Amino acid sequence: MFDMPPTKKIEIPDIPEYRNVDYAIGVNGRSMEPEFNDGDTLLIEMTEEIAVGEIGIFLVDNESYV
Repeated sequence: MFDMPPTKKIEIPDIPEYRNVDYAIGVNGRSMEPEFNDGDTLLIEMTEEIAVGEIGIFLVDNESYV
């Protein structure tokens, strides 16, 4: 997904909901408003599958989309 891995580190609370977070990605744009806003940070868990109704990040033509 990245040509170069991100280097900025952020702290997230040590709570059960965040224990499986693999990385964070910033939202760039307004296409997912009001669910996600430009500038929001999404905490991502890598997985091979998502269930119907879950939100995912997908790579299409070298662009990532929520």
